[in-house]
Amino acid sequence: CSSFPHHRENGVVRCSSSCGLLVSDCFPPSVKPIQLAADGSLRTGYLGGLRSADRICRSGAKKNRVADTFHAFLNTSTRPLPGAISESALDMPVINIKGELLLMSWKSLFQSPSPAWRAKVLTFSGHTPRQSRFAWLGTSPGSDSEEDALLIRRVAPLHRRRDTTCSDWKSVSSRGLASTMLVNAADSRRAAVSLRRCHQRNLLLCFSQPQV
Repeated sequence: CSSFPHHRENGVVRCSSSCGLLVSDCFPPSVKPIQLAADGSLRTGYLGGLRSADRICRSGAKKNRVADTFHAFLNTSTRPLPGAISESALDMPVINIKGELLLMSWKSLFQSPSPAWRAKVLTFSGHTPRQSRFAWLGTSPGSDSEEDALLIRRVAPLHRRRDTTCSDWKSVSSRGLASTMLVNAADSRRAAVSLRRCHQRNLLLCFSQPQV
């Protein structure tokens, strides 16, 4: 059932082999999806740290009257992305800012093979990001935990033991891992990663805190 739309009714998992583009076509109203959006500006890897990057995301959401609380979609040396939400929310669907279904679940972002993207990640204003092919992502270096088997661990295994987070997003003199997988979500076959200099400018992606 994990490959198809599913929800629980009276403790029983209900599945469907097909659904439409909108999350409302696939899941009941009781399911509260996670939103994934791009900040509209290109930014260096110096973001002032994770908390500052979170504030950038929340400012973008507020400016465009998006009500949810957003966080930066970034790995750090102490917080891998798979652990950024509660375990109870791992099966929540992921949508773009227009309510179009991106992925059937948050956890599918970090599973192999590549997830089946259904739509494009959009900016907070509802547009397709066009300024850059890459979005900052980073890895969580040195972790061998099963929970940290994140998206770039399968596409860039050679990078995961280095600092690829621009020194936890506080430096322009180091390097950071960026990915096109999320920017070109509708064509994940063209997914690529690049270890980029932190003075280069890339997109910042943001995700909403799930309501469970």
